[in-house]
Amino acid sequence: MKDYEKAGMIASRARDFGISLLKKDILIREVVEEIEHKIKVLGGEMGFPVNISINSMAAHDTADIGDDRRISEGDVVKIDVGVHINGFIADTAKTKEVGTNQYKKLIEATENALDAAIKLAKPGTMMWEIGQAIEDEITSLGFNPVRNLSGHELDKFDLHAGVTIPNYNNNDKTKLKEGQVIAIEPFATDGVGIVFDSGKPKILKFQKPSRVSRTISNQIKKKYGSLPFSKTWLEKTELFYLNSMIKEGSIRVYYPLMEKSGGIVTQTEHTVIVGKKPKVTTK
Repeated sequence: MKDYEKAGMIASRARDFGISLLKKDILIREVVEEIEHKIKVLGGEMGFPVNISINSMAAHDTADIGDDRRISEGDVVKIDVGVHINGFIADTAKTKEVGTNQYKKLIEATENALDAAIKLAKPGTMMWEIGQAIEDEITSLGFNPVRNLSGHELDKFDLHAGVTIPNYNNNDKTKLKEGQVIAIEPFATDGVGIVFDSGKPKILKFQKPSRVSRTISNQIKKKYGSLPFSKTWLEKTELFYLNSMIKEGSIRVYYPLMEKSGGIVTQTEHTVIVGKKPKVTTK
């Protein structure tokens, strides 16, 4: 568990560092690069590309090559950070509203929901009980949980392993077990609470060797293994073959996820080791 805890320490420091960078007119690309550099300086490896998802974009957005997008005053910005040590992953997120205070309650909804869920991260707790606790906290403030986004179990070099942690009561009676490592990540919105694929994918994952260029796909697999990576991390030769590898299914893409009704989305997330006294690695 020491590697999980070290990954969690680095991820939490990098997350908070990233939050501190958010200000009007800063380039999204600059924030991503600074956080990723911070992770490496602290001795961590990337668990996945730093996600920066703004306003109605709920998740899976990040900087693209040549990205010139900037943070605006009033933006509700979610920073989601993944770090691994020897394959043992920490996954954590926080939301900040830049320069205004209109969505304070919406941010509090996910923070309260996460606190309630962590208390239930004990052996024997059923998934629906965690989902109900999250849903109750979010709806008590007048908002909706995002129903088709969820938390997940973590395992060595596996970001989405085993159980799914719902953000509402989905009647799942699967029970948590001692020592499981889970990422709990409530999403709240003032919209309908459903997300869909939207925009240009910038986060990728190796799926299988390529028929177009086995050499290049094996090179990508060697560098990133089963973990997601960013287009911005690729070399020119890898980018040259990228579209062909995506088309044939050698590389999987993750589309940014937009709230269906255009509602603002907030997110808060911690990695937790299940036990009689749940241990948060990303405080």
